[in-house]
Amino acid sequence: MFSRCLIIFVRMLLIAGICLNLAVASEDPVVIRVGDLKQTRSEFEQRFGVAMLMTALSAGAPMKSGMQIRDLREHYMEQRVTELLLLQQASERGIHISEVELDRAWTDFRESLPEEYGGGAAMRAQTFRDEGLIRDYLRERLLLARIRQDSLETRVTPPGGRVAGVDDISDLITDLRHKTTVFTCVECLE
Repeated sequence: MFSRCLIIFVRMLLIAGICLNLAVASEDPVVIRVGDLKQTRSEFEQRFGVAMLMTALSAGAPMKSGMQIRDLREHYMEQRVTELLLLQQASERGIHISEVELDRAWTDFRESLPEEYGGGAAMRAQTFRDEGLIRDYLRERLLLARIRQDSLETRVTPPGGRVAGVDDISDLITDLRHKTTVFTCVECLE
């Protein structure tokens, strides 16, 4: 029962994001700008809804209250900036995900849905009518994993023998933040 309520709530978030997407441009302000990339409020809300859905499905965690959702949204905005920085870096490095890899990730995702969703078939029919949103999310997850891996592999191990690790990814993100113009508008989410 809880899981079904959770899915209904997340679907409402997705619908809200889609409805916002239909709004006039002046009512759909840019909430994130990272270099040349920008994300409007409706795009952000759609992406946030998908991220919440995927998190809820993977963790089975209970949905938060309205105030906690607001805090999560603000935290997600910062996370999204980091993601966009890394996605921009992936594009500059020519890193991409093939359709075959994406199809495999999509199939793995659908097959991993819990049995309580009718073995995945009912869930696919109801919640994922717009397969494109989930596929975009999965493509980004794969790209983010690949850019992180690529960054670790391309780091030169210093003479002291230190192995590349999490600090190197943090350094990359910090470096990208310093080199890239970043704008966020938390107030625009209200």
